[in-house]
Amino acid sequence: MVSPHVEAWTAYAHSIRRSSSGRDVSEGVVQKLLQLKQALDQGDFNKASIIQVSLTTSDWDECSTWLSALKRLIKVNRSARDRAVGWQSALASRVDAAACSNASH
Repeated sequence: MVSPHVEAWTAYAHSIRRSSSGRDVSEGVVQKLLQLKQALDQGDFNKASIIQVSLTTSDWDECSTWLSALKRLIKVNRSARDRAVGWQSALASRVDAAACSNASH
């Protein structure tokens, strides 16, 4: 399931065509944003982080006004996914323990 944060960023990524200076965003930045959207849609936060770092190092002049928000978006969604995975693992462990306990009685 894609979080509302990812959906909001996806809408923003589709609509972004101008940088803070009013110039068109380069095709290279647009392509990286589309790759980033795909990574987020797939829950691949490592790939999303790599793309964010690439934007930071290669395209700072075009992206500096919103890169910190992008980095935070990736971090928040990664944390949410990790919490969900941790909760599911804990629940599965409890179910397994209960099943083993019931089987031994």
